[in-house]
Amino acid sequence: MDILRTLADPLIGDYAHSVVAVGNFDGVHLGHQALLNRCYAQAVRRACPALILTFEPHPREILSRPPFPAGEPAENFRLTNFAQKCGILAELKFDAVVALEFDLSLAAWSPTQFCQKVFAEGLEPELVVVGSDFCFGAKRAGTPEFLQAMGTKFGFDVEVVSKLNDGDEPISSTQIRTLIAAGQVAAVRQKLGRAWAMQGVVTRGDQRGRTLGFPTANLAPVGIMRPKFGVYAVRVKLPGALPGTLPGIRRRWDGVANFGIRPTVDGSAPRLEVHLFDFAGDLYDQTIEVALIDFIRPEQKFNSLPELVEQINIDVATAQNILKDDDGV
Repeated sequence: MDILRTLADPLIGDYAHSVVAVGNFDGVHLGHQALLNRCYAQAVRRACPALILTFEPHPREILSRPPFPAGEPAENFRLTNFAQKCGILAELKFDAVVALEFDLSLAAWSPTQFCQKVFAEGLEPELVVVGSDFCFGAKRAGTPEFLQAMGTKFGFDVEVVSKLNDGDEPISSTQIRTLIAAGQVAAVRQKLGRAWAMQGVVTRGDQRGRTLGFPTANLAPVGIMRPKFGVYAVRVKLPGALPGTLPGIRRRWDGVANFGIRPTVDGSAPRLEVHLFDFAGDLYDQTIEVALIDFIRPEQKFNSLPELVEQINIDVATAQNILKDDDGV
């Protein structure tokens, strides 16, 4: 799948007269997937390229600066970073993603300017597919109905896809963020179609876990929201080749993780500490993805390290029981 970052990219011409899905697609949840699957089906029917138009950084990261809403940094709301999102989208068989750089200049375009620059002069699509809540242009003044009128003017069709419900509620990224912040990651999985995952580079910590008998991979994920502080049963995806390990080592490992500030050892900055069961290898400086399968307990402060070790043993057993009955991510 090609990833294009500007409408001036030489490859843009290869995707003229395509079917284009437009949206932020943060999390690529089941509602997003329904829209994207509809777009892909239309591309197949019309024998056109299938294209995704999205924005990077997420518009909220630009439009919320400063002050940040509720005192929370704007970058701490995303469900997926850009690399994760592209990885998920690549599995949906689209030909390309156009990730336009979102800045204050683009944000100032009127809805008419947006349609002129992006569609009439840029992508020249045959069909544009959007969600029923899609808004665009300065002050989010552009609506799906306005887009349909612009399609008539500039010569492309527009299809509007209704939200997908889970029970009585439409699935939304906002709803999923609320669940993650509450530690309800098992419920999130029902709305994403997969476990929610944090991605980051493994850094050197104080290696205290190793001395306690539970070596951990330490991550400080950036550009992604923070889950509830606590202990989770996790499934970890490793890179294809790791230093110090044999060729062909499996890429998925079960484990247990703590996300928080580690109050027992007077920690401060939030980080994710992951213990992989029966793993021996060097993960330093590697990018790994940690899928949170289920919440075990809140983070807590223990009176001593032996008390902490006793609880970790309990957490490991709990995680193993959860994961043995779980056959996928």
